[in-house]
Amino acid sequence: MNSNHPPQLKIVHEPTKYHQYAFEFKFSLELLEFCRWIKQTEGWRKFGFLEKKWRFSDAKIIDIIKGRYPQIEIDPSLATIIKRHELEEAKKDLLVQQANELKTRTTSSLVIKGLKGELYPYQKVGVEFFINNQGRAILADTMGLGKTAQALAYLVHEKLDKALVICPASVKYAWESEVLKWTKLKPLVIGSRTDLTTEVFNEHNVFIINYDILKKHFDTLFAIRIDCLIVDEFHYIKSNTAQRTKLVKLLARNINSRLLLSGTPLLSRPVELFNGLQLMDPITWDNWYKFTTRYCQGHQGPWGWDSRGVSNIDELKKNIDHYFLRRTKEEVLPELPPKRFIDFPVELNPEKKFEYELVEGSFVEYLREIKNKTNIEIRRSMQAETLVKLGELRQLTTQGKQEAAYDLINEIVEGGEKVVVFSCYNEPLDLLQEKFGDKAVSVTGQTPELFRKEFINSFQNKESKRIFLGGIKSAGVGITLTAASTVVFIDYSWVPADHWQAVDRCHRIGQQAESITVYQLYSKNTVDEMMKDLLSQKQVIFDKLINNSSGASGESINMIDGLLKEYEKPFVPVQ
Repeated sequence: MNSNHPPQLKIVHEPTKYHQYAFEFKFSLELLEFCRWIKQTEGWRKFGFLEKKWRFSDAKIIDIIKGRYPQIEIDPSLATIIKRHELEEAKKDLLVQQANELKTRTTSSLVIKGLKGELYPYQKVGVEFFINNQGRAILADTMGLGKTAQALAYLVHEKLDKALVICPASVKYAWESEVLKWTKLKPLVIGSRTDLTTEVFNEHNVFIINYDILKKHFDTLFAIRIDCLIVDEFHYIKSNTAQRTKLVKLLARNINSRLLLSGTPLLSRPVELFNGLQLMDPITWDNWYKFTTRYCQGHQGPWGWDSRGVSNIDELKKNIDHYFLRRTKEEVLPELPPKRFIDFPVELNPEKKFEYELVEGSFVEYLREIKNKTNIEIRRSMQAETLVKLGELRQLTTQGKQEAAYDLINEIVEGGEKVVVFSCYNEPLDLLQEKFGDKAVSVTGQTPELFRKEFINSFQNKESKRIFLGGIKSAGVGITLTAASTVVFIDYSWVPADHWQAVDRCHRIGQQAESITVYQLYSKNTVDEMMKDLLSQKQVIFDKLINNSSGASGESINMIDGLLKEYEKPFVPVQ
């Protein structure tokens, strides 16, 4: 194509209901293809054909067209708009440059007046990062580095009077404690029955609410003035269709400062970052399909749009670097003890081994039956049953490890140490509680919120409380368990991030032990061992995008899909 002598081209200021500018030219196949390319690249909302002209509103499109056709005629009335756009772009470039410079630093001379306590130098850098990004940043420090303290320090430094914290229910009271510890602000933990009157709003500064009850108080929160939105464990809004995600996005429309916190921002796949990125910069990250096509190998699959993959990962990392800050303990707090992971193989007891073989054999036959079905609806319904049957296998392995878990925990306690024990199921934790009695405390999804803090404090401070029994989901985030230097996992979660979160309940600021030892119990030659191997593979995806290591493959590994692939291999029962 010859672009040296294009037909007469012009950009005019011609406002319509949806657009501000129009790109005018006499018909040319080359120009038509160029316009289609812009539409595909920027999205039809930013550049589209309407009323016989190609129209747009983003001044960035002018740069794109000028880059292709430098000699284009531009309406003189657009000079001021173009100049303003150039200044804004220069300002953005400077902020990006400063943000990237901050990411290389571990010290800061920032003074935060009014903060009740002294931050670590790297934490001050985090506050500077928030300031540089004008209150729009993702803080993804590994667990235990004080993300809460950095967010609160930003509120104090910027003198923001009203803040809304959205977090998991399990850490609401931890947020309240941190607000009181670091600031003079008055926190309010919102419950399902809290009456958010004008008087209540005027009396408090930091409103803390869990995702589960956001809908109940949404209208009130949407109507009041909020200076800063803090979304803790923001991977909770990874789903585009989840109600909690939609409510958080709606609330954010009225709030300029938006801080997103998570030690595990990527649970399994890059698509889970999209909603967080859209909160940071809704103009750049405005199209979910465009994002998933570019970075998630998005394509039309047999069950709809499939965005489970990974693609162009280095480009994505480059594009999010300027508002994405992540530090590890090894980088900024080398004095923290290292972590040692020990895989602890366990033989199922004879009774559970026999029961497991029967269920596993039945499961393999079931998978063969699914494979032979041609009716899509039947196969879809059977897929749900597949998860149930996988769950049965997992529970059997957990039950079969009960005795081994007890012996290991008892040995640790007898050696004079405290220990934290995690499981995906309540039953093994309840049985261990019965066996160890007053030596143990237990926090599961069934533990009333009022007792959670009491149990955690007793484990941390009482010598007689030697064992902490916790659900991976209910006790694996937002709490401190530094009284222990040993962690035991009885079983595995579908999500690898759950394990990293749980380990870092012990591996955080305040830990005095020389090292953290993590025992991961698994039943040999069972679904347990498969999950252990798949978890290590999923770690590669996380490291590539978040921790800037190398070696990720182009395909995200789904735990359930991975297990099913394993079961498609020739069937060998437990030996």
